[in-house]
Amino acid sequence: IRLLGCAAAATLLAACSGDQLAPLHPMLGNWSGIHRLAGDATGYSAQYHVHETDGGLSWNFHSDWNGGFTGQSAQRWDAASKEFVEIWTDSSDPDRKLETRGTWDAASSTLTMRGTGPDWETGEPIGYTHRTHLLNADSWTYTMTAERAVGAIEVMWIEMKRVRP
Repeated sequence: IRLLGCAAAATLLAACSGDQLAPLHPMLGNWSGIHRLAGDATGYSAQYHVHETDGGLSWNFHSDWNGGFTGQSAQRWDAASKEFVEIWTDSSDPDRKLETRGTWDAASSTLTMRGTGPDWETGEPIGYTHRTHLLNADSWTYTMTAERAVGAIEVMWIEMKRVRP
């Protein structure tokens, strides 16, 4: 995760394109599930809507956590670096744009994205790893790991099931 200004985020995404997003197309659609956080035993109701936009994917998230939490991301393939790039913003700070970059592993059906961003507890920069694992056509999981001084700690989990019309 890298902090970007709005102009820099728009420029970066405009430079990224390609049909390499095809492995992620099974995630298109509406999803419902559970959002969990480390240190909080509650499982919060959550929804995702994933759709195509201008050569990329848009991910729209809502969780009942903290009275209602929302997030949006734009995801593209960056042909120059040969990796996925994602710009994320959420309701905790709508002016902050965070960038992650990563790869798709076809053997495990897993998208792994990495970046650096502020620790939500201390504000200090730390590394993050985001893993989205496509279990089958109708379910996937997401795990966020924070790279803190004490080591890597899983801090968030999301489990999604496809919503059928």
